[in-house]
Amino acid sequence: MTPDRWLATIRKIHRTTGIVAAPLIVIIGLSGLFLSHGNDFERLFYSDKHHLETSGEPWTPEQAMALAGKVLGGTVEEVKKRRKKDRLYIRFSDRTMKWPWLIVETATHSYWWINRYSKVHYDENDGWIERRWFLKRIAKDMHTGWILRDFGKFVIDILSLCLVVFAVSGTIMWVARRRR
Repeated sequence: MTPDRWLATIRKIHRTTGIVAAPLIVIIGLSGLFLSHGNDFERLFYSDKHHLETSGEPWTPEQAMALAGKVLGGTVEEVKKRRKKDRLYIRFSDRTMKWPWLIVETATHSYWWINRYSKVHYDENDGWIERRWFLKRIAKDMHTGWILRDFGKFVIDILSLCLVVFAVSGTIMWVARRRR
């Protein structure tokens, strides 16, 4: 193979890996930017405008557990009081699941249904109040490829190989041009 044909083949490889990698680089770049400035972006999207007033007497833990049993449709366990004294953190009795959690606000008689990427706020009559997306968690999972599970890891591996080939082929073309 002559040096000109060899260099033309390297250019084709360089162009193809660049085209394959470009959309994924944009996704990784934007999600990385969001991870760096996520709190600023979340302040743009969300405010604490949905504050509920207390409605009567605060619920007892037994009343909160009864609501959780109704909402979760089964037995619940692992009740925790965290951060605020008027919130109970309740989860399924199935220990294999990390999600969902149910946060019962005993003072306002409302609850939050939390899964991996969002939380939804309901009043005591199952009326929808608001949904909040966990934007930083979504960006992190997009950035690492985890959002697509094993296939996402495969895509990130392909992207990594494309970037290596892209860098090596670009270096070869640069050195070849310098030698002429």
